[in-house]
Amino acid sequence: MYTWLNHNSLFILIFIFPFLISLISYFYITKSRIVIFSIFFFLLILFLILKSLFVPQESPSLNNMNKANIFENEGKLVVEFFSPNCLGCILSENAVNEFNSKYFEEYDFLKINISDINYSNIVRDYQITVTPTFLLINKGEVINKYQGILSNSENLYQAFNNSE
Repeated sequence: MYTWLNHNSLFILIFIFPFLISLISYFYITKSRIVIFSIFFFLLILFLILKSLFVPQESPSLNNMNKANIFENEGKLVVEFFSPNCLGCILSENAVNEFNSKYFEEYDFLKINISDINYSNIVRDYQITVTPTFLLINKGEVINKYQGILSNSENLYQAFNNSE
């Protein structure tokens, strides 16, 4: 149950927030059903548009890589497992991009969409139940795991450097 909530938190917010605002408007502003429905649908459409604009993107190089040998890397590889409907993944996107641009010489970086059926075996093998999840992999072996929202790139860098 928690896994479903975590991976779909954005959709839950998209539907619950307009409902709550409409309910509050009904009790404190107006009893007009037309106004309430208008508020609800306006907010719903606004959030759906915002959701379509802010979606974490998969690594472009992932499509070219052999899926069986993704983690057979000679250097250090950071893998982010994300869900496009996860609010934490969207909130972490700036920090992830900053980490990737700052430490691209030290770490290779890969993003995997857990909703993609092509990678379901990888998600199952590494027991990914929370998004976002970051794995530090060195020569095919998982060195460290970081789960949760990433507020800044230094948190991930410190977590991965303390584990070596």
